[in-house]
Amino acid sequence: MAVIVQLTRVRVLSLRQSSRILLYRFQNFRHSSLRHLLSSSYYCEEAWKERLNSSLYKELNMEEYLAELHKKFSSERKVSAVDIDLFTNNVQEEDQLEDLESVLHRFRRTPNTLYMLDSTPCAVIRAFLQFSHYDSLLKILNDRINYGIFPDYYCYNILMDSFLKKQNYRDATKIASLMMLQEDFNHPISCMLALYSCHMYLRDPQPEPWDSELGKKKETKEEEEEEVFTRVPYIRNPFYDDHFDIKDPKHLVGKTLYLVGKEHNNVLGRTYQLVGLGMYEKWEKAEKLLSKFLNLSESQPVLLQEGVSKFRELLQAILDDENNGGRQFKSSIESKLQTLESKGCVSNEDSHKLMNQMVEDVTKYEDDDIQRQKMLFKEWDKQREVFLTQQIEEYLQEKRAKAIEEKMKELSEKEELLFFFENWDKHEMELAEVEKLEKEKKGLKVEEEYVPPEIPRPKYHSN
Repeated sequence: MAVIVQLTRVRVLSLRQSSRILLYRFQNFRHSSLRHLLSSSYYCEEAWKERLNSSLYKELNMEEYLAELHKKFSSERKVSAVDIDLFTNNVQEEDQLEDLESVLHRFRRTPNTLYMLDSTPCAVIRAFLQFSHYDSLLKILNDRINYGIFPDYYCYNILMDSFLKKQNYRDATKIASLMMLQEDFNHPISCMLALYSCHMYLRDPQPEPWDSELGKKKETKEEEEEEVFTRVPYIRNPFYDDHFDIKDPKHLVGKTLYLVGKEHNNVLGRTYQLVGLGMYEKWEKAEKLLSKFLNLSESQPVLLQEGVSKFRELLQAILDDENNGGRQFKSSIESKLQTLESKGCVSNEDSHKLMNQMVEDVTKYEDDDIQRQKMLFKEWDKQREVFLTQQIEEYLQEKRAKAIEEKMKELSEKEELLFFFENWDKHEMELAEVEKLEKEKKGLKVEEEYVPPEIPRPKYHSN
């Protein structure tokens, strides 16, 4: 029992030490997107590097910890959400990203994936952004079935802000489309950055192509003449839900513009609703939307001329195609557009200038946003403490059960030794049964033991 108590103490101390490491790490987190295009010092890069080089992180041996995780995955021992959270939050080297991806993939296939901590997705995104592994990060975010990483508002903002500052408008728009798939636009900063990302992508769709992996595959196919077969992990049923199954980049960006534009009750939002429906090829909805715009007040501009011109280009491109659904709505849509123009509801203002003015409004929300994120970090700390306590209790219970099992086995062996001769007949029968089973396994014919019949004694009668 003394050995068990000692092991338990070591386990408790290691968990407490890991908890302090996480607490120190999250206390130094800052939301980098809140001062978008305003202040680069808000990243706190110097504090971030200083924290990574601190002695607290060197106390956790990542190689040993990773080996222990793989042992748990290979055996029947459960990998808890706290174990994954500790590993994720202590990734410090670029070589560990591949291990992190593998650990997330394996953890997703365990029952404990339901209890993934809310701090884990944030740490995963931070780790991949730190080493600029954008393709791997986007692959993980898009494959929610196999990795289970669902960003929150703060993560969306960090991602879009990072890509926009690097003029990577394509990946910023991909993050905005992930927000669209969740259909949750309650955060004002996220909505502004999502609309700004799509706006910049339409102005300068860089880098190309949309699917970077597809571009790499085309290059390899040109170099290789041999036919390459790819194993598909699963086959989907032939069903199209017009939401999660959207693969066409044009439709994806169009639906994102439409849904995000509905959250902005201004000329920019209304314009991008119309442009989004044009890219999404939903002409019936576009006609209804124009009818709604006709009922608005004439004292304010309803649409921007740039957006109307873009929408007409999209409509004309569809009309040039024989297989289209917009031909029957052409006359009605064009009539409504001309009516809006005749009423003076179409403004000639520069959309890019209006968009930059809208982005500057981020400063109105950043103080409240920072305070809410600090409260969120405290909640994550409390949540982690609950899981740590639960894991310690399960560990102690497992040790006690194992100790009782070993003690019962020891007592059973002693009892068998003490009463060996009293149970001699029982042991002989067990031995005979074992020998019989061994012969059957070897294919030998088992001869039944001959038991002589009982002959009754004759009864003698005296005269």
